Amino acid sequence: MRYRVQPLRYQGRRRRWRDVANAKPLVGELLTHVQLSKGGIPVKVALLQDPTAPAGNALLPPLYEPILVLIGPTSLRLRGIEHANGSAVVQEWFCEEISLSPSPEP
Repeated sequence: MRYRVQPLRYQGRRRRWRDVANAKPLVGELLTHVQLSKGGIPVKVALLQDPTAPAGNALLPPLYEPILVLIGPTSLRLRGIEHANGSAVVQEWFCEEISLSPSPEP
């Protein structure tokens, strides 16, 4: 599914809501899968892929072990672990679904 995504943290620290609201969201396909870690342990991964680029072109660093924090009719919030500067930090994504078809008029 295609989503508008805003990262809510920078290097593990919460971004000010004003900064999040004024930033341009990233638009891409939200995908999840399981991959094996270096130790052979299965790890859940969420990715935001650029739908116009070749496979493997992520718009954001992968979100490891994502959990669904909030869900609404057209949006959701994921929280997980991101690797930044050699450290594992908390990251959250606010994701808004982009409707591909126009909604029916009442």
